Amino acid sequence: MCIRDSNIIDALPQNKLLNFYPNPASIEISINAVLEGNYNYHIYSISGQILSSGKLINNSVNIESLKSGIFILELENEKEILRERFIKL
Repeated sequence: MCIRDSNIIDALPQNKLLNFYPNPASIEISINAVLEGNYNYHIYSISGQILSSGKLINNSVNIESLKSGIFILELENEKEILRERFIKL
């Protein structure tokens, strides 16, 4: 499965709603935002391949199984989709 928007890498908006730390990270990313409702997360490779997905729990996503590189974290619910790049060490 590939990312829905093939130009997502070049078209990522500067998104003040999706703020997370640390970046770069090695084990876990913590979302630093007030998120209302239930969110699912998806992690995409820089080429758009989906690598991981699940329900966002406790505003954190485990990235320990990913190889080092640049990825896209996408959070979505029924009202919005938020995306941002991150670096896995």
